[in-house]
Amino acid sequence: MQPSYGSIDRSDDGDGDDPSSSSSSEASSNEPEASIHYSPAPTPPTSLRDSFASKRPRSLTIQRKAELFDEQAAAADMIGELLAAAAESEEAGDPEAKEKARAADDFLRKSLHLGPPAAAAATAGGVGAGVGGGMTPPLEMDAGEADTIRRSMRASRRVSMSPVRRASSSGALYGSWEAGDLKPRSVLCKVVTMLLVAVGGMVGVLALFALGQMVVGPPNQPVGGYTLLELQEGEQFFDYYNFYAGSDSAGSNGYITYVSKERATELGIARVETEPVPEDERPDGAPVVGDDDDDDDDGAATGGLDVAEDVRRELGANKQEEEQQQQNWSDDGNETFVYLSSAPTEEGPRESVRLEGKRRFNRGLFIMDLRHMPAGCGSWPAFWLTDEANWPVNGEIDIVEGVSYQSVAKTALHSTKGCTMDDVPNGVKTGTWDTSVGIPDKKTGIPDMTFRYAQDCYVYDPHQWLNQGCVAVDLEGDSLGQPLNDKGGGVYALEWDPINRHMRTWVFTPHRRVPPNLMDAIRTAGKEGEERIAPDPNEWGLPYGYFPIGDETSCPSGHFRNMRLVINLAFCGSVAGNRYFLDCPKQFKEHKTCNEWIKSNPKELEEAYWKIRGVYVYEREWEKKWV
Repeated sequence: MQPSYGSIDRSDDGDGDDPSSSSSSEASSNEPEASIHYSPAPTPPTSLRDSFASKRPRSLTIQRKAELFDEQAAAADMIGELLAAAAESEEAGDPEAKEKARAADDFLRKSLHLGPPAAAAATAGGVGAGVGGGMTPPLEMDAGEADTIRRSMRASRRVSMSPVRRASSSGALYGSWEAGDLKPRSVLCKVVTMLLVAVGGMVGVLALFALGQMVVGPPNQPVGGYTLLELQEGEQFFDYYNFYAGSDSAGSNGYITYVSKERATELGIARVETEPVPEDERPDGAPVVGDDDDDDDDGAATGGLDVAEDVRRELGANKQEEEQQQQNWSDDGNETFVYLSSAPTEEGPRESVRLEGKRRFNRGLFIMDLRHMPAGCGSWPAFWLTDEANWPVNGEIDIVEGVSYQSVAKTALHSTKGCTMDDVPNGVKTGTWDTSVGIPDKKTGIPDMTFRYAQDCYVYDPHQWLNQGCVAVDLEGDSLGQPLNDKGGGVYALEWDPINRHMRTWVFTPHRRVPPNLMDAIRTAGKEGEERIAPDPNEWGLPYGYFPIGDETSCPSGHFRNMRLVINLAFCGSVAGNRYFLDCPKQFKEHKTCNEWIKSNPKELEEAYWKIRGVYVYEREWEKKWV
């Protein structure tokens, strides 16, 4: 289907602020002087100054200057804590503890090649007296360097400071301070804290390990088996959809008017009916509704079963396979179907239905089990996924789409530029690609008869028909339209799996050819717990359509996102209408346009209806285990 066109905003605001410019401006505003000088305290007998005089290079980088100040800041904090401990010991009247603290202070100063204690430095006076006294020779720097170092030192000091000291020092690079400003912290406490943090981290890691093992891949990705998300059957079928009311989109331009649920119910074009299961589809021992006479002359009750047995023997099916090939029929031999059709109007456009799903998808497994689909000249039914408000930006996936008398199933993807099917592996599908031949040249109008496969999903690809997309084609045939209906319908399935980097599509017709696992999944979808069998597409055989998407493919998965299911029935329009003279030559002789044909309300349109057993939507389990 082709909804109204969307657009892509590719604007990119690439302007950004230069961090260096903001840093320079801040430095110039906060530091009026061109440089900062730190005056030395009286020279100690052994200090860092002596070693600097002989070993320091002529020019220090900003990084090295910052490192020196950080080292000194950390040392100053350690000494300050020792002095604070000494002061408290003195207040407590413990001279022995005080002497031990002062001895530790002297030892630290000698080990770090620092100047005399703060008290001695303070008596000497001068700028930098206090903790800074005797720390280093003066370091000259410009305003920008000073601002850079200030930022680094403030961060470093706040990490090492106690809360009291940290709160009082926010406005100064290095101010004088007293021992009482700090709360003493034991080195042992720091070590214990570090050990507790390490142990806590290990416990956290072990807790994650205890959850189990996770497959390789990003966290919170759907990587498990499939679980049922939506069971669309019977009276609950319409609970999963909204009825769109109004004209068709400008892109599709179908000759119909979609109606509300109330109007559709009134017209009988959206209804649920309960019917007996056909006798030739019943397992052995199933009740025959409405006919208890097994000896009826026409042999309907037993003859159908005999025919079915002959078919099964020819196929070599065993008893278990026979049961798996049965539809989800109830104990009384009945099953329910959803009917969707259309009704004529005096004005011409038919009243029809368009169901739009209530849930949005970015992946999933979508299955439709049907017994009849719309067919006939001018009909255009579809079961598809799209985000019509953002088309084609968010893409479109046509799971089932019929046009007039077409009899071969196709799956088409429609996208913006940059999604092609150039890297499909060998041996992964049974179908082929649709072709693009005879497209008129834009300048000359002469048809280009160059043979090409339709492998570009871009809706405006110049070498394909407008909005053709990349189209996979089933090679077996009789899998769509009237031939499908003649065989009692079939099952369609789409696996949209960007994690495993592909989309895959299957069609199985008649129902006896549905794989056992898929039939079991449909048959038990309404059950709970272990009685419900999960579908496994890997057990269904090769798909007819295979589309590589995702990482390391030529079609990023972002081309298809935020889509919802749509089931609709249109007539004529941009596809069936444009092909009318090709697909319906008999009708074309009498009615020159598709719209005229539909307006005549031909009896043929009685075959244009959906008869759906159910739609089943699955999603992969969200793996919650970790490696």
